[in-house]
Amino acid sequence: MGGSLTMTGLWTGLIGVSVALLVYVLVDLVAGGGPAAARRTRILTGKAPEAPTPTKQAAEQGRRVDALLARIGLETLLVGPEAAALLVEAGWRSRRATRLYMILVITVPPLIAALFFALLRIYHVRLNPFWLEPLLLVGAILAGLLFPINMLRQRAAARRLALQHDWPDALDIMLLSVEAGMPVDQALRRVASEMQDHAPILAEELDQTIAELNYLDDRTRAYDNLGRRTGLSEIRAVTQALIQAERYGTSMGTVLRTMSEEGRETRTNFAEKRASALPPLMTVPLVLFFMPVLFVVIFAPGLIRMFGENLPF
Repeated sequence: MGGSLTMTGLWTGLIGVSVALLVYVLVDLVAGGGPAAARRTRILTGKAPEAPTPTKQAAEQGRRVDALLARIGLETLLVGPEAAALLVEAGWRSRRATRLYMILVITVPPLIAALFFALLRIYHVRLNPFWLEPLLLVGAILAGLLFPINMLRQRAAARRLALQHDWPDALDIMLLSVEAGMPVDQALRRVASEMQDHAPILAEELDQTIAELNYLDDRTRAYDNLGRRTGLSEIRAVTQALIQAERYGTSMGTVLRTMSEEGRETRTNFAEKRASALPPLMTVPLVLFFMPVLFVVIFAPGLIRMFGENLPF
């Protein structure tokens, strides 16, 4: 009895700590006022007035948390190279986002395990053999460990898909702007302005690139950062061409035209590939839902005429 109460108290404490940390995450997200990258690009490009700076107490608290994480090596353990790259590609690039991700990695596994244990106790479930409950508990913890990184992967993949869809249109506008005699900075600014409404993710990345072109000493770093943030080979190819043009003064018109055609062909091939995969996916719904209804419509009148007298209605 005492051991059961001790275990229940332990899981209750874990649930309380996990819920408190998750509430901190939600409050910090709400108080943050939106993605840091979007706010930074709006400030640097002059599209919005600068937001109020954080208080000294909040800044000092953030520095203390960073110092503690660096001292115990927790950030290196929880945020590996893959997670760091995915945070950048997902658009979560501030220190606060890294801290919130680490809090999720710490809190989600014990919270899921505690909820699993609580459900077993609430409904008085006894699993046999005896080792099945610890095994399922370990599985719940592993699922909680995989949840944050999978969330990052899905967010980064959705962002890459949106960028890949809108990039050929951006290349067309950039090509027209460059051939009209605009420098690269103005061409990028024109592309970001034209695509602000229907492609906000791409416009945000271009806005940040424009801002980096204005304040970085080495302009090629701004192009390289664009390719690294997006994680797309198509954008990396264009940024490499921009770097070559920046270093050697080569013409951008022919290169952009070629890459624009390749990007549009890639998008067409991707659409054709998805369309060709549709018939196999439609087979199961047709067999399960359409064919039975079709058979009923075809054979029901004849069956009613043949056995109408024996039917109860």
